[in-house]
Amino acid sequence: MSGDFLSGGPAGDGPRGSFLRGDGSDPLTATTIFELLADRRRRAALYRLADADGPVRFDALVEAVVDWESAGLAPPRGHEERVATALHHSHLPQLADAGVVDYDESDGVVRYRGSETLERYLDAARDDDA
Repeated sequence: MSGDFLSGGPAGDGPRGSFLRGDGSDPLTATTIFELLADRRRRAALYRLADADGPVRFDALVEAVVDWESAGLAPPRGHEERVATALHHSHLPQLADAGVVDYDESDGVVRYRGSETLERYLDAARDDDA
């Protein structure tokens, strides 16, 4: 095999199964990418963040995820609060730990750091979710 599928370059160019994060500092492994994309709600948040031209306010992210999950129907009572709680306590910390987002709780802003490889897989997931 002339190249390593997971690293995107010739075999021996780096650790097998690693991708560079948006800032190029640490590898974002294939396992991490698959874990990040495994949850439907986290994917919805990533869709909104990746499509944004800049930082996204937390409340706008919650609204986008609620709209995506409810597919144009009125969401059940309390759904927005459950989404906000899950994003705040689970999904955004996991994305931040992976180096994919910066989440500033004090000003309520989420910044997507970008990852070309993650976005390729995210686009494939978006096609399946549509």
